[in-house]
Amino acid sequence: MFSRMKYPLVLLAVAAALAAMLHWLASDFRTGLLGEIQDAMSLLFGPAYVLGALLSGNVHAPSGVGFFLGLLVQSYLLVLVMAFVFRRLARRGSQA
Repeated sequence: MFSRMKYPLVLLAVAAALAAMLHWLASDFRTGLLGEIQDAMSLLFGPAYVLGALLSGNVHAPSGVGFFLGLLVQSYLLVLVMAFVFRRLARRGSQA
């Protein structure tokens, strides 16, 4: 039973770490390399911002918890897709 639960829990832990890193990158960096990275990734933060605004009820001050939950959902979906692709590539490599 635990072996079936281990795989999704590992993916969730990786997604939580990725979401925490993205949440840190969403901090207000004005200048420098981190500011440029934040500007380039601003479209990625859009759905998380909308979820935060919906949870807080205020468009101008979104909820931090809602923003993090949005990032967690986005990163979990990204990790699931990456895991699927890597599993397919590993199976294809073992068949050759």
